[in-house]
Amino acid sequence: MSVRRWVIKDPYDTDPATNKWTFIRNPREMTSIYLDRPIVAQPTTAGNKILLWEGPKTAKEWSFSGPVLEKVLFDELRRWVYKRRRLVITDHYGRNISTVLKTIDLVPKRRVNIYYSHEYTVTGLILAVSEPTATDLGPGVF
Repeated sequence: MSVRRWVIKDPYDTDPATNKWTFIRNPREMTSIYLDRPIVAQPTTAGNKILLWEGPKTAKEWSFSGPVLEKVLFDELRRWVYKRRRLVITDHYGRNISTVLKTIDLVPKRRVNIYYSHEYTVTGLILAVSEPTATDLGPGVF
């Protein structure tokens, strides 16, 4: 079974030639994508009880990173990060991550015969996450 590649989609672009892009290589690392629950505890004077209030969910900072070994990956990462709108990233578990990408750091690395060798880190804000669609294939199966 092959690895499911990440896909970036632009829900506002109606041209099928430009509205999505599949990663050549999935990111090596990423931070948690799950939104925090904003809970506030408020003490009361009635019997020393505590009231809990849950507020609205807020956007969450996240990042993903990995190696760049090809010019196309170098160019596409930059192109998608600098789109100034909400994007949807489908990860290797099939989760649709609604996000706004904020920054990209491309740090050059020295590798023999690989001109576009970089390590990248992309940061953004997560607005919503869908349930995963990938099935559990058991341990050691990716």
